[in-house]
Amino acid sequence: MTIGRILWRLICYEPRRWFLLVLFWVASHLMIIVAGMILRNFFDSLTVGSQADSKTTLMWAALLLFPAIAREVLRLFTFAQEEVVMCTADALITTNALEHIFDSADVHRQSISSGDVIGRFRDDVTEITRFIIWTPVNFGMAALGIIAFLIMIQIHMTIALLVIAPLFLVIIVARMLSDHIAKYREASRKAASTSIGFLGEILKAVQAVQLGRAEERVVQHFQRLNEVRRKASLKDRLFSVSLNSVFQNATNIGTGITLFVAARSMQTGAFSIGDLSLFIYYLPWVTNLTGMFGMWLARYQQLSISLHRIMALLGDVSPYDLAVHQPLYFGRPVPTLAPVEKTEQHTLRIIEAVGLSYHYPDSKSGIEDIHLTLPRGSLTVITGQVASGKSTLLRVLLGLLPKDKGEVRWNGALVEEARSFFIPPRCAFTAQTPTLFSDSIKNNILLGIPEGKVDIERALWLAAFEIDYSDFPQGIDTIIGPRGVRLSGGQLQRTAAARMFVRDPELLVFDDLSSSLDVQTEHWMWKRLLQNRDRTYLVVSHRRPILKLADQIIVLKDGHIQGQGKLDHLLENCHEMRQLWERSLVGSPGDRG
Repeated sequence: MTIGRILWRLICYEPRRWFLLVLFWVASHLMIIVAGMILRNFFDSLTVGSQADSKTTLMWAALLLFPAIAREVLRLFTFAQEEVVMCTADALITTNALEHIFDSADVHRQSISSGDVIGRFRDDVTEITRFIIWTPVNFGMAALGIIAFLIMIQIHMTIALLVIAPLFLVIIVARMLSDHIAKYREASRKAASTSIGFLGEILKAVQAVQLGRAEERVVQHFQRLNEVRRKASLKDRLFSVSLNSVFQNATNIGTGITLFVAARSMQTGAFSIGDLSLFIYYLPWVTNLTGMFGMWLARYQQLSISLHRIMALLGDVSPYDLAVHQPLYFGRPVPTLAPVEKTEQHTLRIIEAVGLSYHYPDSKSGIEDIHLTLPRGSLTVITGQVASGKSTLLRVLLGLLPKDKGEVRWNGALVEEARSFFIPPRCAFTAQTPTLFSDSIKNNILLGIPEGKVDIERALWLAAFEIDYSDFPQGIDTIIGPRGVRLSGGQLQRTAAARMFVRDPELLVFDDLSSSLDVQTEHWMWKRLLQNRDRTYLVVSHRRPILKLADQIIVLKDGHIQGQGKLDHLLENCHEMRQLWERSLVGSPGDRG
C-alpha cells in the first residue's frame, strides 16, 4: 500500500487537474460507444427489409464524423493536461528528494556515483510519474469496457460473457508473475545505473585516464558493463513483451470464440448485421481492456523497485516524504532569494567541540575524541599527514557527517542539528575541490542572492581575484564552463572563496583552500582577510605561511590530536609536528623559513 498512498498524495497536489484528466479520457472513450451505436444503426438501415430510406442512411453515415472529431478534440486537451500533471508530480518528487539529500548526512549514499544518482532521478522518478498519467487512460478504458459490456450483454449475454472471460486469466497470470516482474526490473535498473555511473566517473577523470594510458582498459571495462546492462535490459524487455503477448493472445482467443458464436447466432436470426458490426467495433476495445489492465498491474508491481532505488538516496526518511506538498513555481516567478539578515543570535563569541568521534562504516578510519575551542577572531589551522582525519573533522563539526558521539556548542548553547545550523550568516564552508556551475563567475558567487543586497566587489577583493577577472572577456559575467573548466585551479578556489565572503559569515571554514594558489596570491589573500580579526577562521592546510599566522594549530594523526597550540610550541613539544615541518609535506619547495 505504500506506493499507492504515495501516488494518491502526488495526485492530491492538484487533484482538479488529475480528475479533469480522468474526465477527458472517459469522455474520449465514450465517443467510441457513441460511434458503435451509430454504426449499428447505419448497418441496420442497409439491411434488406429495413424501413429506413436513403436519407436516413446518409444521416447515420454523416453522424459517424461527430464522435471521431469530438474524440480528437478531447485528446488534444488530454495531452495538454497530461504534460502538466506529469511535470508537477516529477517536480514534487525531485524537489522533496533533493531537499532530503541536501539536509541529510548519509555516508552510505556517498558510495553511489553521480551518474547513478542522475539515472535514478531520470528513470525511476519518470516511472512513477508516468504511471500517474497512465492510470486515467485505464479509467477511460474501464468506463468504455463496462458500458460496452452492458450494451453487448443486452444484445447477447453468451457472447458478452465470452468477451470478459480473458480478464480473469490476466489477473491470475499477473499475480503469479509479480515476483519475476520485480526481479527483472530491479536487475535492469541496477545494470543501467552501474553503466551510467561509470560513464560519469570517466568524464570526471579524463585527464587521469589519459596520463595513465588507460584508455583501452577503461573502454573495455565500460563495454563489459554495457554488455551486462544489455543482457539485463533484454531479459526485462523480453519478459514484459512476453507478458503482454500472453495478455493480448488471451483476448484474441476470446475474440475468435466470440466471432464464432456470433456467426452461429446470425444463422438463427438472433443477431442482426448491425449487432455484428457493433460487436466487431467494440470487441478490440473491450478485449484490449484486459490487456491494459494486466499491464497496469505489472507496472504497479515495478513501481516498488523504482521507489526503493529513490529511497536509497535519501537515507532514513519515510517514503511518504517524497510526496510532501510544497510550492512549485510553474507559470509564476520564483521568489527572490534574499540573504538572511545578521542578528545578535548569529554573532559568534566562542565555539567548543567536546569528544567528537566518527568512524566510517565498515572501516577504522575517522576521528576519535576531538576537543577544540575556537574563540572569536581566531585563526585555527588543522594539519597532519594524508588520511589523518583533517577533512573528516571539519565535516563532522559542521554536521556534513553524522557524529558517533560528542557535542558542539555555539556561545555555550548546544548545537542540535549542526548541518542546518552552520550555514550563512553563521558559517560558510568551502571544500578542497569546490563545486562550480557552468554559469558566469558572478552567478557562481551569488547563487541566487540579488546583487544589490551584497558587496560582490569586496568579496572578490578579499579573495585576491580582482586582477584575474578583469582580464576575462566579459569580466565577472564570463561563463566558466562545466565545473569551472575555463578557470585555473587557483581561480576556481578563489571564486569559491568569494562565494563565502559575499555572505559575510561569522565563521569561515576552508578545507585546504589555498592548495592551488601561488605563494604571493596566498599571501595577499590572507593579509586582506586578517586585517579584520572580527571573523573566525578554521582552516585545513599544510602550507607554512598560514601555519606561521595561526593562533592555534591542531595536529592530527590517525584521527587523534597529537598536539595543539602555536607553531613554536608544537615544534618544540610535538614530534608529529616536527616531522611534518621537516618534510616537504608542509610548505612548498624553497619555503623553509
